[in-house]
Amino acid sequence: MSSYCIKYIWGPGGPHYPGEDKRIHFSYEKYARDFIGCTSFLLYETGGNPRAEDFGLEKRSVYGRKTIYAQGTVISKEVGYEPAHPAEHYYYVEVNIEKRVHPKNGIPLWKIKDILGLKECSTIQRKGGLFWITGKQFELLSKELKKTNN
Repeated sequence: MSSYCIKYIWGPGGPHYPGEDKRIHFSYEKYARDFIGCTSFLLYETGGNPRAEDFGLEKRSVYGRKTIYAQGTVISKEVGYEPAHPAEHYYYVEVNIEKRVHPKNGIPLWKIKDILGLKECSTIQRKGGLFWITGKQFELLSKELKKTNN
């Protein structure tokens, strides 16, 4: 059975994430294992990281775009472990990014909510950063992302 999700990452960071290592990171192994099971995914950059100060950034000094900016597939069969990861996201899954735009050109949150049929006050953020969607919702969001330019 096919499964699709929106994986959110703390913004800003979309233009460079995932990097050359092609890894999506998780704090908990459970969520990394769940992610391996998805057929395809979309990446969403949040408005910001509430733990920015932990990484030496002024709290809310930088903001993410609140957009879907990339689409990809999982290539890992197993969850990787990186014990020295600076953000305490020790577990990772290797992915292939098939389409990426700068988050400023991504699908805005209001349009995502419209396509998903969510109320304006709803959030797409979930534990583990995984928001599961239907194949039809994925298809509509994917089509919208393909319309965008970098």
